[in-house]
Amino acid sequence: MKTPEVFTSGVFSSLRFYKMNMRKIFSIGVLAFCCFAFIIQSCKTKEEAGPAIFVTPGSLVLSADAGDLLEFTINAVAGDNELRQVKISQKPEDGITSTLKDTTLFGSNSEFFYVYTVPEGASRILLTFTAVDNDGKSVSTLRDLYVNSATYLTETTGYEMFSPFHFGSNNAFNLGNLSYLQLDTDPDSTVVDFTEKDETDDGQISRNITSLSGVKFVRNNSFNYAQASASSAAASFVSSVPQQLITNIQVNDILITEFDTILHRYAVIKLTGTFDDADPNLDRYIFNVKK
Repeated sequence: MKTPEVFTSGVFSSLRFYKMNMRKIFSIGVLAFCCFAFIIQSCKTKEEAGPAIFVTPGSLVLSADAGDLLEFTINAVAGDNELRQVKISQKPEDGITSTLKDTTLFGSNSEFFYVYTVPEGASRILLTFTAVDNDGKSVSTLRDLYVNSATYLTETTGYEMFSPFHFGSNNAFNLGNLSYLQLDTDPDSTVVDFTEKDETDDGQISRNITSLSGVKFVRNNSFNYAQASASSAAASFVSSVPQQLITNIQVNDILITEFDTILHRYAVIKLTGTFDDADPNLDRYIFNVKK
C-alpha cells in the first residue's frame, strides 16, 4: 500500500503531464489558425489583382518631329475583374493635361491602335495610358515624348500656269526644280508634275489639275499653310487618299504632294488665282509653292 506522500506525488506528476500536453495542443491550434489566416489573406490578395496595360512602342522615351504621326498599339488586360475603360492623356511641358481618348471596354482583354499627331509649340509632352477595371482599380504607363523643332518649308510665289491649248506659253510645271514647261515642245512626261487637264478647247479653263509624271495630290484646305513643315505636309499626305487628278480647283485650295517618292520630299501648293478670261490665251492659274 502506497503512502499518502507517494500518492500525492503521482497525482501532481499526472497533472503536470496533462498541462504540458494541453499547452502543446494549444500551440498547434494557434499555428494552424495562423496558417489558415495566411492562406485566406493570400486568396484575398489574389482576388484583388488589378488590370495591366502594355503599349508599343515600348520605349519610355520617344522623339519625333512636330506634325509626325505616331502609331501606338495598346493592349489592356484585366486582373480578376473585367475591364471598364482605357484613357489616354497628354501634358505638354508647362501646359495642362488634356484627354486624347476615353474608351469604354468590356471583357478581359482589349487591343487597339491609336494614331497621335505630334503637335507644334511644345518641346516635351508626357503621354499617359491608363487601364481601369470595374472595381475602379487602375494602372498607367507613361511615354516621355521629346518634340524636335519643325523645319518650315520655303515659299516661292507668283507662278502662272496657262491653258494647255495656249501654245508657246508656260502651261506645265516641274516641282522638283520649280521650273516652267511648255507642252507643245513635247517635254518628257516624267517631269510634268503640274498641269491643267482639259480635253476640250472651248476657251474656258477646266479647273482640273493633274500630273503626267505620276505625282499625286491631296486637297486639304484646313492645312496650316502658314506653318507648313516637311513633317506636317507628310502627315497630311499619308493620312489622306492621294489622287492624280484634282477637280473643281478654286482660289485658296491647298494641294499637298510627294513630288519625290524616293527621297520622300513634299511640296505644298496654294492656288491664289484662277482666271477664265475672254481671251483664252489669258486663261491661267496663279499659285505659290512651299517646299
